[in-house]
Amino acid sequence: MTGFYNVTKKIKDALNAEPFVNTVSYGSLDDVDLNKQTIFPLSHIIVNNCNVVSNTMTFNISILAMDIVDESKDEVTDIFVGNEMSKTYLILS
Repeated sequence: MTGFYNVTKKIKDALNAEPFVNTVSYGSLDDVDLNKQTIFPLSHIIVNNCNVVSNTMTFNISILAMDIVDESKDEVTDIFVGNEMSKTYLILS
C-alpha cells in the first residue's frame, strides 16, 4: 500500500504547488460540497482501479480540474471559440 500513498501524495503535492489550484480533494466526487464557492478552483483525484501483477502496481487515476464559470449576460459581438455556447457543461469520462 505504500505505492498507493506515494502516488496519490505526489499528485496532491504537484496540484497544490500550482498557483491556479485552491483546493485538492480525493475520493468520491459526491462527497465534495460543490456549492461551496470558496473551494474553487478545485482539483479532484479519483482512483478508478489498481492492477497488481508480480511486483508492479498499475493505477488508473482520473484528475478533474474545475472552476466556477462566470457567464456574462452581455451580448457577444465577436465570434471566438466558446463564445457561441449558451451553457457550460462539465463532462466526465
